Amino acid sequence: MNSTAYQRNSADNPVRLRDRARAEVVAQARARWRVIRRDLVRRGKVLAAGALLLSAAVIALLAGVWTGVGFAVESLAQWVPHWAALLVTSVTLFGAAGVVAALGASLLGRSARRRVPVRRDPGR
Repeated sequence: MNSTAYQRNSADNPVRLRDRARAEVVAQARARWRVIRRDLVRRGKVLAAGALLLSAAVIALLAGVWTGVGFAVESLAQWVPHWAALLVTSVTLFGAAGVVAALGASLLGRSARRRVPVRRDPGR
């Protein structure tokens, strides 16, 4: 079937309708992608700033702990020999670390125990 120039150039031409629909879908997809990309970039910037601030807080915390340990050792060294003050402080810190590790392991173990029940076939 041979189409006339009017049919090829009319708005009802199926090829033109398909091309117009495809262009509209592509335009909508590109607009959605721009919104998603802008949101991801914004979240990435916030995430990077949060990670930077968190790392600065960890460094400050470690410096504070180091200063506190030094203070504890020097305070104890006034009454006991310096080596004994270091030993008491180290044992105390290792004990606290052990308690915290045990609590963390307990919480992890408790969270890992939650399992989805397996349904058995009642016909068996």
